[in-house]
Amino acid sequence: MYDVKKTITSKSILLLIAVIVIISFAIIPSYNQTAASQTGANVNTFAYYDSTGYHFLAFAWNQFGQPVSGVAVQLNFTDPTGTHSGSAVTNSSGAGQASIPATGYVNASYGLDIQQPGGFGYVSGGLGFFVYTQNGSQPAAPGQAVLLYGNGAVSQVTDGQNSSRQDILVNWVAEFGQEPSGYQVDYEFVNETSGACLYCSNYQVKTLNGSGMLPLGTLDSFRQIFSAPPLEPHLEFDSIVFVEVFLPNGTGTDAYTTLPVPSLYPPPPPPVSQSQANSYAIGFFENIFGLFIPLVAIAGSYDSYGKDRVSGVLESVLVQPISRRSLSLSRYLSSFVAMAIAVLLAIGVVDLITFHYSGLFVATNVILPSAGAFMVELAAFIGIMMVLSRLLKSSGSLVGLGIGFFIIFDFFWGILLALLAFLMKIDIGSVPFIRIFVGSEFVNPAQFIALVDTYLTHSVSSVVFAFGGTLITPSDYGITVWSIAATGVLWIVIPLAAFLYLSTKRD
Repeated sequence: MYDVKKTITSKSILLLIAVIVIISFAIIPSYNQTAASQTGANVNTFAYYDSTGYHFLAFAWNQFGQPVSGVAVQLNFTDPTGTHSGSAVTNSSGAGQASIPATGYVNASYGLDIQQPGGFGYVSGGLGFFVYTQNGSQPAAPGQAVLLYGNGAVSQVTDGQNSSRQDILVNWVAEFGQEPSGYQVDYEFVNETSGACLYCSNYQVKTLNGSGMLPLGTLDSFRQIFSAPPLEPHLEFDSIVFVEVFLPNGTGTDAYTTLPVPSLYPPPPPPVSQSQANSYAIGFFENIFGLFIPLVAIAGSYDSYGKDRVSGVLESVLVQPISRRSLSLSRYLSSFVAMAIAVLLAIGVVDLITFHYSGLFVATNVILPSAGAFMVELAAFIGIMMVLSRLLKSSGSLVGLGIGFFIIFDFFWGILLALLAFLMKIDIGSVPFIRIFVGSEFVNPAQFIALVDTYLTHSVSSVVFAFGGTLITPSDYGITVWSIAATGVLWIVIPLAAFLYLSTKRD
């Protein structure tokens, strides 16, 4: 009891307990992944011409409408005099512009080469982009901006403060490349099923003068985000929101689009099911939480036993009427109890977080085996660390070797398996390799939680190798309740027995 109290109240152990409980909050992002993933930036490229030449402006933003810098846009303009190029790179405001000197031609072909900061790019092109406006209905006047390429002047983006909501982004250029000022943005809800289609294609648009439309806001910059208007009642499922930008004098522009109501106003996500809650917990335990258990056990056992052993403090304790075996068991159990309390508290926090977000607790047939797997890992690494304490003579070598075991068992294990597969000429991701992978979980105490999860989910996965979530029959790979239990007992008993032998039979 003295050793248990001493260990639990140690500042180092209290810090470890706090750290591992804090780590449990890392499961929260699993329940907050509502924003759509996106590869690369959204890019709009506008162009206009005047007496001095051809000018283009590029704008880039992410899924939240925030500016993206480093997007390179090259415009190649080909007319009878040859091909002329200009390039721009978006700055910290997500904007870039460049010009090509006038050649006397406005009806020619063009090509756009857009390169994302990540290195990938795409190409667009067409004919006569300076002659016709976006809807192709009339020639563009000098100075009139034309959208060459992009998502459109009006689009939707994810709300930056609430990823379950959508906002409306307007990106437009005034005459001669000026920033818009006092432009009015209006909207109107329309039931598509009523037959009143406002926007049937890129080349058919109802003439609007703003009458009957409601104001969304005023556009005073190249790119501006507006909150979606309040949803009107009694709309059909496939209804739309028509949005258009008007000049300060009320004249409509080519900046218009329709946004589907189901997309702009996504329904709330369905409630988390029991299977989802279990899946989130299993993934968190194996891929995040489990990584820290060996480290916690190594640090805790060093603090409670290892440093006293290598510094000679234990010898002064042994002058008291206490046996070597009793002292060794006492320190082992006190370390295990302190770390077990920390792990169980953290698992309890995970369960409470799961209940907070889903109204469900993690199923007992998931959380209890997972807790048991962590107890095995704790006991195994505490025993291993205490064995090393009997074999090594300095704190530096003890800590270094302990951290080395942690790195090998937790992080380099996959590399060792890949090397083994290479030497055996086995393809990574093949059935023979999966057998090796599963078999390695029996001989690596840091992977015991993965072994248990493989049994629970009937699947084996690896973010390192060429398989993920591969469904298997656990018994075909030797994974049964009895094999798991036997492995757990051996990982507890063997290091403990070795430690007790060394502590009582060797000085």
